[in-house]
Amino acid sequence: MNIFRKIKYVYVTTRMKIKKRRESIIDNMLYGTDHKLSSYEEKSIELWKTLIKNEKSTLLNDSDNTRHISKDNLLVILKPLTGVEYILTIINNEENFKTFYSFHIPEKHAKDMIRFFDKEVAKIMTDLENKKIQLIDNSIDKLIKKEKDV
Repeated sequence: MNIFRKIKYVYVTTRMKIKKRRESIIDNMLYGTDHKLSSYEEKSIELWKTLIKNEKSTLLNDSDNTRHISKDNLLVILKPLTGVEYILTIINNEENFKTFYSFHIPEKHAKDMIRFFDKEVAKIMTDLENKKIQLIDNSIDKLIKKEKDV
């Protein structure tokens, strides 16, 4: 009985390892998780993150999962193209230096960019909500003082 359990354990664990290996190979073929980014794609992602951290940037999220960042004459857009690929568009509209770039970003890197964007938007919304609460508290305090003085 004990030998039977050991054989069954080895058989089940071997099948699980084979299944995981097969799934990882298929994922690599379909989704390209081993895709290396080119230097300009890496720099465009770095620009994306830098703009998000900048307080003067405006962040916008559309209903079709398109994320926009704008600052002065610069507009950066991350838009889903297919289920596994995204397009990052950079538009610079300065008078002396007008540029338009479009890059394909694999899903793995795009998901990281989206998480970073969503975290910053959540932080901004939390800060705004706290300021709103503080404003309401201050106005109610003023009303209380005014009524006590009367």
